[in-house]
Amino acid sequence: AAAVQTASDAEAAASAAAAALEAALAGAAEQAVRERDELTARIKANKEKSAAALADLEHKLCEAGEALADEREAHLKVVNALRAEHSAGVAGAGAGAGAGAGAGAGAGA
Repeated sequence: AAAVQTASDAEAAASAAAAALEAALAGAAEQAVRERDELTARIKANKEKSAAALADLEHKLCEAGEALADEREAHLKVVNALRAEHSAGVAGAGAGAGAGAGAGAGAGA
């Protein structure tokens, strides 16, 4: 009878240990699921932030490109105006030199 009692006690202890282990595993599984869900939410939020930052950067780059194109166009206008001014000055100087030479030749005659 004592052996039966001891076996029964051992079976009850094993059953209690198994139940405790099962409860601990269930708690650990729930914790793992919560942590996974939190990490998934963080990853999703980070992806959204990264996408928003990338879109903002693309927008800024487009604006900078447009500003650069406008600046280039203004620069070309200035260069072309300077070229035209220089060409007019060279043509005027040439005409003045020609008229001076003509007057000098006329005076010499």
